[in-house]
Amino acid sequence: MKKLLLICGVVVLLGGCSDIVLRKDLHERVAFSSEIKEGDYNLYFYKLNYPDNQQDKLDYLNNFKEFLNKNPHKNYIVPVEMGKDILSIINNGGYGEEKLAFKSGADLNEEERNSLKVLTEDIDVPKGGGEIQENINRQYYLLLTLEERAEEYDGNSYYTELDKEKIITDLLIERKELKEALKTNFKNFIFSYDNEFKNLENGIYFPDKIQGVKSNLLIINKKGYSGYEIKNNKIVFYPGNEGKDLEGFRNFDFNSEIINLDLEKTKTVNTMGLEISDLNSWKSLDVSGGNN
Repeated sequence: MKKLLLICGVVVLLGGCSDIVLRKDLHERVAFSSEIKEGDYNLYFYKLNYPDNQQDKLDYLNNFKEFLNKNPHKNYIVPVEMGKDILSIINNGGYGEEKLAFKSGADLNEEERNSLKVLTEDIDVPKGGGEIQENINRQYYLLLTLEERAEEYDGNSYYTELDKEKIITDLLIERKELKEALKTNFKNFIFSYDNEFKNLENGIYFPDKIQGVKSNLLIINKKGYSGYEIKNNKIVFYPGNEGKDLEGFRNFDFNSEIINLDLEKTKTVNTMGLEISDLNSWKSLDVSGGNN
């Protein structure tokens, strides 16, 4: 009799609890296009500190080239200005102050002309040559200065776009190894958010929520959060180990950390860890959701 009553009680309980909903598993079952199997992984994000001065930028980029050759396939967070310079170098353009000299003298806008005058304020230019000729002479002097050949400049000469092109060609030849190092490691560069980067598929780093970026991988250094989650079909990483621990995938655990990188003091970085580019393509194994 007791068994019968117990069974009846269970039936009544289940039948009368239609308002009770079992907790939904918020973890997604996923598969990555790379060789990443289920398990635990570490991601190290090495944050770079880019200088402001043009000569310091040149020295920094040359040091970064050597560092990349010794530490390839790592995740580097690049500041906005460095990101713009990297894209410009890869596209055979000038970077920083050079951009003023790489453009045609006839195409400079008022702001660029004023900036060029400030950088070359102490030189003489041919009288009666007109504004475009003045621009070209100032651009030529700037290029000579960057090549440490400023003493070759003659304020009475009428320099041409061809004269500029010869120096620019030499600069690009000297920069070939740097360009190749940047291109080789580009897929693991994480760009600090800027409109110039919102259409890149690389990882995007920013301090808080943001919308409208193409990237499938977002890194937010947000106090009180750690781990990762899925938002709008994007993987959002919260580096660190303090605060609310978030997990988004079933049978995967991703731990991430941001490390400030001093190129002058550091020769090598952690050889272990996952490349963020390996996570850029994933698909959901559940009925809905996912990113291809």
